Amino acid sequence: MRTPITYLTFFFLFFTAHPSFSQTIDDGKRDHVWLFGYGSFSMYDGFGRTVIDFNRGVPTIHREDREMQFMETCASICDTLGNLLFYSNGIYIANAEHEHMVNGDGINPGPWTSSYPSGLPVPQGLLILPVPGSGDKYMLLHGLLDFPPMTGPVYSHLYYSIIDMGLDNGLGAVVEKNVEIIQDTLFRGRITATRHANGRDWWIIVPENNTNRYYTLLLTPGGLQNLGPQTVGTPIYRGVGQAVFTPDGSKYIRYDIGTADLGNYLNFYDFDRCTGLLGNQIELHIADTAWAGGLAVSPSSRFAYFPSYRIVYQYDLRAADVGASKEVVGVDDSFLSPWPHSTRFYLAQLAPDGKIYINTSSGSNRLHVIHDPDKKGAACHLEQHGILLPGRNAFTMPNFPNFRLGPLDGSPCDTLGLDNFPIAKFRYEQASDSDFFTVKFRDLSYYEPATWQWDFGDGGTSQDTSPVHNYAQAGTYTVCLAVENSLGTSALYCLELSVPFAPLPMANFTFTANNLTVEFTDISTENPTAWTWDLGFGGSQAISNDQNPVHTYDEYGIYKVCLSVSNSDALGQTTTTCKDVILADAPPTAGFTYSVDGFGAVFTDTSSGGPTNWAWDFGDGSTSGEQHPQHTFPGNSNYNVCLIAANNFGPDTACQEVVIFVNGISNGAGRGTLSVFPNPVQGYMSVFIDGYKDCTLTLYDGTGRPTLRQPLRTGWNSLDLSYTPPGLYFYEIKEEGRLLKSGKLARVE
Repeated sequence: MRTPITYLTFFFLFFTAHPSFSQTIDDGKRDHVWLFGYGSFSMYDGFGRTVIDFNRGVPTIHREDREMQFMETCASICDTLGNLLFYSNGIYIANAEHEHMVNGDGINPGPWTSSYPSGLPVPQGLLILPVPGSGDKYMLLHGLLDFPPMTGPVYSHLYYSIIDMGLDNGLGAVVEKNVEIIQDTLFRGRITATRHANGRDWWIIVPENNTNRYYTLLLTPGGLQNLGPQTVGTPIYRGVGQAVFTPDGSKYIRYDIGTADLGNYLNFYDFDRCTGLLGNQIELHIADTAWAGGLAVSPSSRFAYFPSYRIVYQYDLRAADVGASKEVVGVDDSFLSPWPHSTRFYLAQLAPDGKIYINTSSGSNRLHVIHDPDKKGAACHLEQHGILLPGRNAFTMPNFPNFRLGPLDGSPCDTLGLDNFPIAKFRYEQASDSDFFTVKFRDLSYYEPATWQWDFGDGGTSQDTSPVHNYAQAGTYTVCLAVENSLGTSALYCLELSVPFAPLPMANFTFTANNLTVEFTDISTENPTAWTWDLGFGGSQAISNDQNPVHTYDEYGIYKVCLSVSNSDALGQTTTTCKDVILADAPPTAGFTYSVDGFGAVFTDTSSGGPTNWAWDFGDGSTSGEQHPQHTFPGNSNYNVCLIAANNFGPDTACQEVVIFVNGISNGAGRGTLSVFPNPVQGYMSVFIDGYKDCTLTLYDGTGRPTLRQPLRTGWNSLDLSYTPPGLYFYEIKEEGRLLKSGKLARVE
């Protein structure tokens, strides 16, 4: 039986702050909505925008359609309640309704910006901060991408734009745009910030390219001040990577991926939150061959994590010898999702739930997660590809500062009378896969809590920081936490949880259409108990809570149907999936095109009239149900390839003769076959390999900068170039460092 919900009864928890203290503004929910993804309206499955919402104790993940795409550059901000306000990809600014913000177009004006209409390919290329003391105003820091000769990609200008959320009925408008604050050869991206020791203002650090100079900016109620560059330590040369402040703001850290022969470099600096000065550089060298990498630091500011393509390193920042503290906490397990996209490690970000999330160096649909980043070594629990996203993600990781950092009490610049009055917060999760009644709680309180009081809702209590609690029986419980320090006691923070735990149900469905009548079949996994269908035509009649509804539409057309499922035993979380239901008043007209390279061919469906099913016969005994298949023929011959395209009204068939004649493309030894096609390429490039092993393809842009490095296996390899900007590229295929094939490749729209 379920036990009744119980409530905390500790008397002292209801105390409020002493009136002589002034509480720091609570910006703790500014980073509670993360945005990813591209291709919302793609004709291909697996694309679309992803949202991760941290406003509950457990983050929720769902898909949404919106215009803006992200190709690496991403920044967003919420109000103090965790509601999304606006976001940007470096091309324009969108409001909370996913529309172009008033005057939000045309940021970063320049020829290279217009080359990336789907978003800038710059990690940490944007940063959004609330303007101190302004109420409704926010500052977007952004840079102009440029490619000077012999230098490679840089920021030639750093701009800021001001957004006033009091305008356009609360949706905001840009009131100042592209205001130049720096003109120099700056590192591409790496815009990062930390709170001033006074608890109100913001320090921003922007590195100069290939030097040891760092521009220091200060954002105050009076505006943005450029305090000029400071010179510290030895120069750092351009490379892919990331820069962050530790959550406590005491250190600034960079990770820079160099060339294969030089290796990669970690640089640690002390940071003075009063003066904005960097000092005491420590440089460490990592002799690996990574070509992508990132950086994040644990909530306590003790452990730094460096995802380095195939490896994740951990360093103890409190160790007497930081370099000697290095541990390997993860090695890539060669997982692909979806095939052929690898899930190797790239950029990282500390999240509001106290975990560190790591994206991948390809257009995969996965994130890695470090569950306990404040624990040493393997106890940090790195779960590879543990987060399945509803859509693919092209390198994107949002860029946030630590919004939960208060003043440095007792410092010379603690002059505003702001105090670290504590705020309680926590998350919870199942303690182990096999124990459905034991809950692990993780304290997420901020502004320097010193003591903790927990009430687990079943009569049990604890004063541990992050306790583990076993519930004796099934039920729904209200768990509350209050924290205290010398300034006072926080308000209660409470969450409901249900035990026993159950796996999160995953929404999925199929459908069959007969003229205008469609039968929907729920095939969701993990035993959902509630279903919500949006049948795609608007109004209350479009909603059904049946598990397997049947609906007759009024007219032919395309309907986006979405199914959301939930299960109260799985924390009440909901997952959603959407599919286009195409109802046609006539059979489709089948058609296709194809391109051949070697024994392989790529087939593209060009059928009209809304087909929903495809059946291919390649004339060699092989078949496929994909819309746009690839196929390897067994040898030289003429093959009669047929496509049957069908919709709810019926099928149609188209056939073509495909001629395969291969002499072979060999290396100097003449022992194998290599094929690269199509060229020009729009989305996917195929590489066929036979007779070689341990091959790697590297794609270079017009400046000679590597933009893609992909291991190749024997047989067919498919490379997703849909996120690669149009232009002329150069590719090389090497076997264990020996060049096998090279050439030019045109990427076209």
